[in-house]
Amino acid sequence: NDIIILMDALDEISLDIRKKLINKLQLLHTRYKKIYIIFTSRNKEDSLIINNTFNQEISVYELRKLSQNEIEKIYDILSSRVIIKEETNNERTIGYNISKQAFFINLENITEEIKSNPLLLSNLIIIYFATQKIMKTTYDIINESVNIMVKEIDTDKNITFKYKEYLEGNKLNELLG
Repeated sequence: NDIIILMDALDEISLDIRKKLINKLQLLHTRYKKIYIIFTSRNKEDSLIINNTFNQEISVYELRKLSQNEIEKIYDILSSRVIIKEETNNERTIGYNISKQAFFINLENITEEIKSNPLLLSNLIIIYFATQKIMKTTYDIINESVNIMVKEIDTDKNITFKYKEYLEGNKLNELLG
């Protein structure tokens, strides 16, 4: 039977541990040929280390950042599918006047990490639809996404979110470090 090992976010551990891990996985791969290893890393040097360790027996793929056209496409797809509800005089109306131009002007101030991560970028766009705010850090995007989801669960579904207290205030900051 084939075994697939996924080592995600290799760049988030120290270089020494990374090298040791890659060497141990290479030994495992040499011993058991039916083991396939997938590494992900944002650090380009990691692909060189992996390539050298595995004696060039592997394929390396680089994920590039999203182009402006691709970001606009994500924005257009999300804007056609996201419905934002607003309460006005006890009546629900749908939609905000979402300014695509304003969003892209503000996007220039966002880090490359956010622009190259489709999940963060999608959450950023949804937050923009819901609040007309542009979050500038990964933490702010995660925090605001959770706040929007918890509020939606509380108000629309009449469901009590069991772990809500862990996602409010500084608890999320403590969890994320």
